[in-house]
Amino acid sequence: MPEVNPAYFLCYEAAAAELPYDPLQVLPGIKVQQITDFRHFCKALLQQPSPTVRWVLWLDAQGLGIREVAASPPGPVRVDLLDTRMQWRLHHGGVRSELLARACGLHRQTQDRPVSICDATTGWATDAALLAWHGAEVWLCERSPLMRLLLADGFRRASQHDSWKTWGERLHWVGQEACAWLNAQPEKNVDIVYLDPMFPERQKKARVKKEMIVLQHMLADEFMPANESELLQAAFRAAAKKIVVKRPKSAPFLTNLPPDQQIEGQSARFDIYLPSLQRINC
Repeated sequence: MPEVNPAYFLCYEAAAAELPYDPLQVLPGIKVQQITDFRHFCKALLQQPSPTVRWVLWLDAQGLGIREVAASPPGPVRVDLLDTRMQWRLHHGGVRSELLARACGLHRQTQDRPVSICDATTGWATDAALLAWHGAEVWLCERSPLMRLLLADGFRRASQHDSWKTWGERLHWVGQEACAWLNAQPEKNVDIVYLDPMFPERQKKARVKKEMIVLQHMLADEFMPANESELLQAAFRAAAKKIVVKRPKSAPFLTNLPPDQQIEGQSARFDIYLPSLQRINC
């Protein structure tokens, strides 16, 4: 059973005519509460002397999401691989114009031999979706039990659409933490391991997408920082061709290990490590 911060609630919508899950079976051990007025629920929590609940797992007729506890709470954030923004990016971003696709060499893959990739830090799965759209076979790992629930629900909703079958079947949901999965595979079992670890905190204020804010707070509340050395070692063991690491443009190298190649964008870069050249002692 996954460990969950005891400050979390699962709140479900009382007005929903039909829920896709039994609220009591979504995540054993989490506190469950039926909600008629979420704003009133937030107000009661915020009036407590030392409020500890910042986010709740939200269940309604659409499925699962995360909602912020706030005086004027926004709607739930969900894994939605078929939303308008994602669809625009998939249809308008070519394999050569997408830096991640280029870093993974997808412009060189052939139809009879697609590139195999482990997305070791899946998050909201937008990068994994992009890679699958451009022809790669992608295995998705995620360390957060709550994020895994959101991902599984997002896959459930997406699979109900006909458009999903053209590329979504190239996404393979592992449903466990990356180090455990990578170390359980035969050596050099995938072509590429892709890592997008939590970005270091920026020194300057910047507008950050709501999804990233939710993910940063959710994982910070729930876990200690990831063991980047352990993750990188597992990636070197599993990857046959390369490890691709996404970083902010000015951030230090992951575990201070200089890459063999780099592809830079306006705000981020992709550090590329070649297992055939690297000798690491993280």
